[in-house]
Amino acid sequence: MNNLEFALHFAEHIEIGVLYGFVCLLVNLLLMRRYIYSIFDPLLFYAALAAMGGAVVLYLQHFDLIRPFYFWSYLATQAAFTVGFLLIRPPAALKSSRPTLPPTYSGPIRVLYPLSVVLFVASQLSAYAVTGLPIFLESRLEAFATGGGFGFISRIILVTSSISLVCAFYRLLMLRLSRASRAFDYGVVLFCIAVAIVSGSKGALLALVFTVSLSMFFARRFHGAIHAEARVRRFLLALIGLAFPVAFVTIYLQAGIDNPLELASVVAMRFFQTGEIYFMVYPGDVLQRLQDGNGLLALFYSPLGSLRLVPREYLPVNLGLQAFWYHYDTSLLAGPNARHNVFGLHYFGPLLSVVFSFLLGLVFSLARNTTYRRLPPTPVGMNLYVLIVSCAVYIEQDVAGQALEYFFSVVLIFPLLYAVSYFISPTRMRRARPSERLFAKAPTN
Repeated sequence: MNNLEFALHFAEHIEIGVLYGFVCLLVNLLLMRRYIYSIFDPLLFYAALAAMGGAVVLYLQHFDLIRPFYFWSYLATQAAFTVGFLLIRPPAALKSSRPTLPPTYSGPIRVLYPLSVVLFVASQLSAYAVTGLPIFLESRLEAFATGGGFGFISRIILVTSSISLVCAFYRLLMLRLSRASRAFDYGVVLFCIAVAIVSGSKGALLALVFTVSLSMFFARRFHGAIHAEARVRRFLLALIGLAFPVAFVTIYLQAGIDNPLELASVVAMRFFQTGEIYFMVYPGDVLQRLQDGNGLLALFYSPLGSLRLVPREYLPVNLGLQAFWYHYDTSLLAGPNARHNVFGLHYFGPLLSVVFSFLLGLVFSLARNTTYRRLPPTPVGMNLYVLIVSCAVYIEQDVAGQALEYFFSVVLIFPLLYAVSYFISPTRMRRARPSERLFAKAPTN
């Protein structure tokens, strides 16, 4: 089924789809409630998306649109993923209070922040100069698909944009700064918002909300910020309010839909279409008709291809792209996310896919919960934590195409930025205090 076929079928039986959506959402929230830090935690949003994906599978099974084999495969892999995630306990609740430590802003972070801002702004503007604004492109993925080194620029943007936003908020909320410094930080925040609006992604503003929320959560480890967090919550609510009209405008520009009711229905349908990989490849055994290949090569496509360890022509084509091209006669870079249930079944088979999903859930939990305890309670540790968790949230929906792609960018770019920042930082001239050492053993809570 393509998107139109599923939408028409769903519209005729919308009450069944909505019912399954509520049931799956309730189950997910009950399972994950102890692991969700706040209403601004990205886990809450992606748990809701996973629930809508599960509702699609239940919907397809309800109307006998798929073989029972796919239904049971989905249940087994999703249960394995959840068990793997729940094996590691969440961080103990930390309540904001009066500061237990003075605001920390010394060492490499004093160089890392301005260096990241310069690279972020320069890289983003250079990309716009060559490709144009992504919001006006037929597919925003085309923006960095032109070669010529723009893949590396996208990696720089991914890392430096996060560091820039995290540091700007931390400085504005925690430090006493001069007017010039505050103006600079406000400028960084506004630039990040502008980039999100013209990115062509309907969830880009929500990504900013998640970045700020994660940074404030980590900052509790070394600085209580009850008044600061109250201000942050008001800002995040305003940003969420802005996200909806931006999503409507984006759909209008990209799809040419100007009817308000139709726009609203398209936005609402997008939540269910988070499970589009399921209705694209399960009905009619389409999954068996897609290109097969080595699962490990498909999983590590990004680092293997980028480092030229394996020629790209020998690497499997992204499964989401294959599914999209199967239903549409186009070469456009677009398509559904290859969720772990489908990816594992296609490349590893019905039994190993369960093991694969379990390991992914465990890695996801390690990234969210263990790094929180192990990274040092410093601004640099805070930035690294936000980067790791921001990459890890994509493990469930697209481990190869997004999660590992983003992780690889962090591994490639962040150590370089930190090394440069460390060697030109004033702390290089003396022995760094324990709180300034990036890989010092951190206390557990």
